[in-house]
Amino acid sequence: MKLIKKIPLFFLVISICSFAMAKDLDGVFGMFRVELHDKAGTFTLSVLDSNSDKFKPILNPLDNSSGTLLYLKAGSKVYPLSKLGGVPVIQNMTESSATITYNIKNIAEVNLIFSFVSSETGTFTETADLVVVDVLVKNISKKTRVYSLRGVFDTFLGENSSVHFSTNTIKALNSEALFNSMYNDKWIKSSDGNNSIKFLLDGDTITRPASVVVANRDVLSVDSWEPKIVPGRGFNSLFSLNNSAVGITWSSYKIAPQKLFGIRFYISGATNLEEPADTNSFFFTSGKALQSASFVHESDKLVAEEVIEYVVLSTKDEEEKDTSEEIIVEEVPIDTTNESSDDVSEEIPTDEEIPAEEFIEDENLEEVPLEDEVELDYTEEVSDGNLPYVEITPEKLNLEYVEELIKEIEELEQNPEMYDAGRILYLHTELDAILKILEE
Repeated sequence: MKLIKKIPLFFLVISICSFAMAKDLDGVFGMFRVELHDKAGTFTLSVLDSNSDKFKPILNPLDNSSGTLLYLKAGSKVYPLSKLGGVPVIQNMTESSATITYNIKNIAEVNLIFSFVSSETGTFTETADLVVVDVLVKNISKKTRVYSLRGVFDTFLGENSSVHFSTNTIKALNSEALFNSMYNDKWIKSSDGNNSIKFLLDGDTITRPASVVVANRDVLSVDSWEPKIVPGRGFNSLFSLNNSAVGITWSSYKIAPQKLFGIRFYISGATNLEEPADTNSFFFTSGKALQSASFVHESDKLVAEEVIEYVVLSTKDEEEKDTSEEIIVEEVPIDTTNESSDDVSEEIPTDEEIPAEEFIEDENLEEVPLEDEVELDYTEEVSDGNLPYVEITPEKLNLEYVEELIKEIEELEQNPEMYDAGRILYLHTELDAILKILEE
C-alpha cells in the first residue's frame, strides 16, 4: 500500500514541476508588447493604442498567433518553426529583448531575437517605436547544407480598414501581389487608421529579401516553398475571409558545419494617426543601425562581392547539381546593447575562434538561389570570370523590371553616399542576364 501511495505523489510532483517550468513570457518594450507562447512556441506583437490606452495586436492573436511563423528549408525539407511543427523551443526575455530559440535536431539552431530602440534617439527607451528583428541560422549538422528562411506574418490592423496594405509607391494594396525587389517600395504598411506598423524591407542594414508577397494567410502557410500567387486575387480562401498576411523569403545560403548566417529587418510602429518611422529616421541616418548590425551588414556585402557565377531557375535537383565549394560564414556575435548575460545570443562563438585573415583568404561566401538551378555559360562581363548568383524568374523578364534595375544602378553610381560596389556588380549581372534571355 505504501508503494501505491508514493506513485501518485511522484507523478504529482512531476506534473507540478512541468507546469512551473512551462509558462508564457510577457513583456512591454516602449510602445510594443511581446507575448511568447510556451505551448505553441509562437509569439504575439501588439502596439499601445492611444485611443484606449490598451495594447492592440498587430499580428493576429488567434490560437496564440499560430498564423505567424518562420519556416526553415534545409536541403529539400521545410520545417515550420514552432512546437506545433514538432520543433523544440526555448524562450527568453530580458529588460530590452526577447528571444526564441528553435532547435531542429542535427540540422539547425535558429535564434529569433527581438530588440527595441527609439527611431529618434537610437537607444532603448520607454518610447521605443522600432522592433529590431534578427534571425540567426546555425548549421549544427556534420555536413555542409543549403538553408533558406521564410517568414509568414499574419497581419491584423489592415483587416479592419478599407486598405489592407500600402507601400512607398502604392497607396492601397487590397489583393495578392508579388515583389521581387523592395528597392522602390521600401516597406509594407498595415494600419487600422489610428495604429500603424511598417515592415522595413529595404535600406541600410536591412537584409534584402529575395521576394515579398501579400496574400491570404492560408495561401502563404503551406508546405510548398513558393506558394501559388495570383496577382489581383483577393484575400479570401476556402477557410478564411479577408485574412491578409505578409510573406517574406530571403536568399538561400550554403553553410558549413557550426557556421551561421543572419538576416535583419525592422518593424516600426505608431499610434494616434502618426506615421511609423522608416529608414530616414535618426536611428538609420546617424549610423547607429549600422553599429548594431555590423555582422549582418558585412554578410550582405560579402554575398554581393565574393561570387562565382549566376544562375536561372530550372526543374533540376539543386543538390544533385551542386558542385561548388563549401561556404563558410564567419560567426560574429550580434552587437546589441543592454542584453543580460543569459541571452542565447551569447552562445555564438566570437570572431577570436575564426581569425579574420583566415576567413578572408581561405573561406568564400556564396549566395545560392531559392530553388534548383542551371548554369548559364556567360562570363564575359567580368575579367576573372566571377559573377554573382542571381535568380531569373519569369516575373523579372519584362521591361518594367529592367527599368527598375537601371534606375537603381544609376542612383547607386551617381550618389557617393549610397555607392556599393558589390550591389552594383550584382545589379549589372542581373540586368545582363535578363537582357540576354529577352534577346533569345
